Amino acid sequence: MKANVLISGGSGYIGKHLISTLKDIGNLFTITKYEEDMTDTDVTWRKCDIYVLKDMTKALKDIDIAIYYLDPNKKSAKLTQSTARNLNVIASDNMAKACKENNVKKIIYITGSPFDQETIDILSSTGIEVHTTAQSIKRPAVSIELQKSKFDDVRSVDRMPIPYQWDLEQVVKYYFDWLQETSGTLMTTELIGDMYYVYFKHRSNPLLKLQRVNPSIHEDIIQFKVVGGALTVNKYEDNGVLEFRKLKLTNEFVVHLFNYIPKLPWSIYYLSQAPIHNVTMKGFEVDCRIKDFQLRTLAGEVKKYTK
Repeated sequence: MKANVLISGGSGYIGKHLISTLKDIGNLFTITKYEEDMTDTDVTWRKCDIYVLKDMTKALKDIDIAIYYLDPNKKSAKLTQSTARNLNVIASDNMAKACKENNVKKIIYITGSPFDQETIDILSSTGIEVHTTAQSIKRPAVSIELQKSKFDDVRSVDRMPIPYQWDLEQVVKYYFDWLQETSGTLMTTELIGDMYYVYFKHRSNPLLKLQRVNPSIHEDIIQFKVVGGALTVNKYEDNGVLEFRKLKLTNEFVVHLFNYIPKLPWSIYYLSQAPIHNVTMKGFEVDCRIKDFQLRTLAGEVKKYTK
């Protein structure tokens, strides 16, 4: 009986070659975010965004072997504010978690990334057997910011340290408190039930309404759906998700905004809201580093602060 094999990146150059090579060996499946990419008839296509855990968990159903390859230059959103390394962290963590959930027997990782060891560690973190290829395929270490996309959607990924001995719940609370207490953000926040409201200071109409997703999709992830606000397009069912994710093997977490479609005209968003979001997240990263340093110092560690 042939194994069910899923190839990530089947619509790309490498993926197409893998499909051609393996089509007689197993029952092949592959993933793509866009239906127009589903052209090869030698493989079963599953619509999936590799950066979204919910999608990956569905895509890995009934799969025996998963082949992981990520090209950071492949389109993921019209605007991507992230490094290639952080994109890879999200994708490989999703692969590991989805494989674990679906009892996948083996992950095969195609080497050649500048982050090979980190990727292998993440893929192995849930206990799935990971094999690496002897043949490496080099890929770039930078990602393209602006890309073609079906929607004018935005993705951003920022990685930062979890302050010493904090858990993810404390990080999330600190983020929204920090938005309010830091004068430079010009924002105020309010928590009512499971909903955070984000306002411009001294304004009564919220910019964003963020509803917590319950139950959590994973113990290491806290998500908020963008369900309204002046900066939100309301004609789509999925207006965006703000995700906080603890990285299993480090004392770090990532803040991941995805599927967000701005209400502002695209050119205005790109020149105003996008850089403001970027600066805000960089400011929060610095603050988390300072908080981590302070807490470690109070605990008696001798630690030199570095950005």
